[in-house]
Amino acid sequence: MLLSLLTLGSTALADEAPTRVWPHLEALGTLTGSEDDLETVIGLGPDVARTLWALACGEIATPGTAVSLPCREWIEAASPSWHQEEVVRSLLAGPDAETSLSARLVLVDLLAATRSETALQSLFDAFEGVPAMQLRSSRVATTLAVNLGELFAREPRLLRSVETLAGDLPKELVAALIEGVGSVSSPEALQALTDLASARNDLHREVLAQLARSQPRVYGASTRAAAAFAHRYLGNFDLQKRRLAAEACGRLGDPASFQPLVDLLEDDHVAVREAASESLQALTRRTRTWSAERWRRWYDEESDWLQDLGDLRTDLLQGELQHARLAILSIGAHPLLADETLDVLRIGLDRPEADLRVLTCREMAGLRRAEALPYLVHLLDDRSDAVRQLAHRILCETASRNLGFDSRAWSGWLRSMRP
Repeated sequence: MLLSLLTLGSTALADEAPTRVWPHLEALGTLTGSEDDLETVIGLGPDVARTLWALACGEIATPGTAVSLPCREWIEAASPSWHQEEVVRSLLAGPDAETSLSARLVLVDLLAATRSETALQSLFDAFEGVPAMQLRSSRVATTLAVNLGELFAREPRLLRSVETLAGDLPKELVAALIEGVGSVSSPEALQALTDLASARNDLHREVLAQLARSQPRVYGASTRAAAAFAHRYLGNFDLQKRRLAAEACGRLGDPASFQPLVDLLEDDHVAVREAASESLQALTRRTRTWSAERWRRWYDEESDWLQDLGDLRTDLLQGELQHARLAILSIGAHPLLADETLDVLRIGLDRPEADLRVLTCREMAGLRRAEALPYLVHLLDDRSDAVRQLAHRILCETASRNLGFDSRAWSGWLRSMRP
């Protein structure tokens, strides 16, 4: 009966619109969506993707209400067995000028599942010819942003091409692109947001909004670049941009933003003052709702601490075990003086006592600075198992990946990333 329905449906479609007849319709109609059916789908070849799309978006009526084909799951599972570029071409050949927006959104979902080299561009090609008014739909923004986020998380290398891509796209699609990039927590994503800001001056507010939600694990080159962009808007005449910039600088952990954020505590708008106060607390790791004058006094008092670093350095180099341990604890992880702190802390890694190297390793991790990562990689070859285990755990948490205890593998990762 099911096969008869498929045949009748196919004949009716052939009479009305020959371009809508897909050669695999009958074969797909005999499937139930089980794992065993995947081999059948793979055997049909990459051009079956067009039929799957037509069924998924309702361009061809699904034969029987009991049949629910897992179109996206099949494409994602079968793509490695197919020529993925052919899958993309097959999918993009499906829609025409009359294709509905809902059908195009289904197409985007399927294209993101292909894992092809051209997947990024293909997601935007799915909206070719769509009027700007329809592109402003929240459904477009949400569907595109979610799929882009998944794609970038799976293929971080694609983040390097967003700046070139954004130059020719409608504003509405670039806004979704920015949101998709912002959903990924990585140094590459932060750099991509900065690149997008350079490519599109008309979308700086959207970039600031994503930076205000960011959660970088370490403060490095890409974080500095993003913070430098946000820093430019701390004194902007636009209230929303000023507020978002204040939030972003706190999220990014930018020590250079301390004084401008203190100045914003005297801003005319309460939303800006609140954002500056929260960012100062995040930046200094102190839960204080102080006035601007009180923050300035605190900073002057903390700056005097630098004068003590010389004595602490001497204790680390030459001091007895107890003095060296106290020196490390006294140095601590100062959020605004991380560079100076790291320069002294690294001396503790050369101490012969394993417990001192463990303590130094912990304090370095607290700095959340990319410059500390090479030292942690070096500790993977330490003679102490406790030091190696701690360094490995911190690296895994920072990088969101596990490369084992091979220092060469971690060094390669450091070279390839843009922290």
